[in-house]
Amino acid sequence: MLRSRSGYTPPDSPDSRAAFTIKDPMILNHMTDFVIKYGSSQTAEWKEKLRVNLPVYHLDIVASAGSKVSPFVITTSQVERVSI
Repeated sequence: MLRSRSGYTPPDSPDSRAAFTIKDPMILNHMTDFVIKYGSSQTAEWKEKLRVNLPVYHLDIVASAGSKVSPFVITTSQVERVSI
């Protein structure tokens, strides 16, 4: 598992957490810059709110077989886990 090879402990439950949680302030700033540049929201002043309260990013790594045009399958439980 990539997480273990990177020195991270495995999650308590495969359904409870993302593979990686990013907390480093420099990386958070870079990721938030990306979200602000390319993202969109119907929430008023969302860009300013992100700047004041940097989010913690949770990344899940999922692989699929085939080429970049092959179907990508994600389960309902994976979608529910990342829903806010």
